[in-house]
Amino acid sequence: MSVRHDWYQSETKVVITVLLKNAADKNYAVEISENRVHMTADGYELDLKLMHPIVVERSSHKAFSTKVEIILAKETGIRWENLEEKVVAAAPTKSQSRKENSQLMGNANMKKCRVQS
Repeated sequence: MSVRHDWYQSETKVVITVLLKNAADKNYAVEISENRVHMTADGYELDLKLMHPIVVERSSHKAFSTKVEIILAKETGIRWENLEEKVVAAAPTKSQSRKENSQLMGNANMKKCRVQS
């Protein structure tokens, strides 16, 4: 199950706030790597592929009564447009599009034949 989160940034850090009551009681664990943050807590999971690299050694996390705060040290002082890297779906090639279109047309013709029978 996914967990609700929000984030903000300064020039030197990105702070992710994960809304989770009694996180310490829920056996929460946070793994921080250069491009990813992964958090689990008794059936809850958050997996983020970060927009930009961070400095793992200067990053940390802390549990409070209503949330977990994950503080990530930016590698560079640039402003992040998004927290997560955008996933771009690959566009189908022309041959894939033609094949799909011919399959659709074949299915449409089959339906026409069934209606006419």
